[in-house]
This record gives sequence, C-alpha cells and structure tokens, in this order.
Amino acid sequence: MMKMKKVRVDLFMAALMVGWLSFSPVAAACSVCFGNQEDPMVQGAANGVLFMVGVTYAMLLGMGAFVATWFVRSRRIRTVHSVDAVQDDTTRDIE
Repeated sequence: MMKMKKVRVDLFMAALMVGWLSFSPVAAACSVCFGNQEDPMVQGAANGVLFMVGVTYAMLLGMGAFVATWFVRSRRIRTVHSVDAVQDDTTRDIE
C-alpha cells in the first residue's frame, strides 16, 4: 500500500513540474517567431528549415534508389543464373 502512495506522489510531482515548466517564460517562443515576417532573420530561419527538409528528402530518396538498384541487380543475376542452369541441363540431356 505504501508503494502505491509513493507512485501517486511521484506522478503528482511530475505533473506539477511539467505544468510549471510549460508556463514558464523559458518555454515561450523566441523573438524570431514573434518577429516581423519580412525581417531577414526570420527569412533566414525559414530558408534554413526548407534546406534541411530538402537534405532529408534527398538522403531518403538516395537510399531508396540505392536499395532499388540492388534489388534490380539481384533479380537480373538470379534470372541469368537460372537460365544458365536450364541451358546446362538441356545440353547434358542432348549429349
């Protein structure tokens, strides 16, 4: 029973701390977010975000293309080997 009481106190303290931190001035948005839309600092931040999103998508597309290339190559190799095996079997039957 004592353990259950401790868990409740811990949960209450955690909820109290989260509430306190979420309403503190430190958690407020920076001056760039509240600034003028035409300010060079805001435009630079927006361009930086777009650049990082572009880099992320480029990396994901590059990895996808790499995996697709390996998949296509493995299918081609498998097909060539299976055709060679069939040809070997037919030439043995003829001899």
